[in-house]
Amino acid sequence: MSMTFALAIPARMASTRFPGKPLATLGSKRVLEHVYESCKKSIYANNVYILTDSSEISDFAKGINANCIMTSPQCQNGTERIVEALDKISEDFIINVQGDEPFIPSTLIDSMIALRQKTNCDLITCASPIKNALELTNPNIVKVLKNSEGKVLYFSRSPLPFVRGEPDHSKWLQKTSFFRHIGIYGYSRNVLEKYGTFKSSALENCEMLEQLRFIDNGFEFSLIESNYESIGIDTPQDLENATQLLKTKNF
Repeated sequence: MSMTFALAIPARMASTRFPGKPLATLGSKRVLEHVYESCKKSIYANNVYILTDSSEISDFAKGINANCIMTSPQCQNGTERIVEALDKISEDFIINVQGDEPFIPSTLIDSMIALRQKTNCDLITCASPIKNALELTNPNIVKVLKNSEGKVLYFSRSPLPFVRGEPDHSKWLQKTSFFRHIGIYGYSRNVLEKYGTFKSSALENCEMLEQLRFIDNGFEFSLIESNYESIGIDTPQDLENATQLLKTKNF
């Protein structure tokens, strides 16, 4: 039997920094609609689902003919939302696509599916090279520390690795490569079912990064390196920046 793939887009209205952002207008469409349309361009995905606790988002999903699964408002993150919806998702491997990433390329999604088909890895995520010191030291930009085999060692809001004896962060980039996390994850059903049994971990609570619950419980992410520069909509200013980008790019 061939392996099947689903794309899950967790979306909620109650964002602390930007309430209602999934349905904010970006160009002629809503942010969530841009994400959904990118996902629908995937060559390999069998289904695309929007996961939400919001009736407003559910109604919008129906309006664009998207599959929508209602989940509990008690879910603490997108991964928990997918775990809760597993009984309504039949596919073998599920990719979590952030509902605030309107420019996520379908080619990146398909590269994750291709890696799963090739290696049968249980966990996949993506990262892009960090090019300047401002990104390196910005705690809102999550860094990925990887080993020589391309496996993730850790995710952090701090710059990793630490370059000893060099106070100038701009020179750190000359010493070694640093990577910025792209918030898209691929999971096998098996690890998602296990995630649902894990308690929130110490590392996760320190960094406020949901993927560290896997790391804290001994699981390993395979990593895809990409030149895609993540453009998430976390604040009204991000939306304005994305609006300007939309005017200059052919998305």
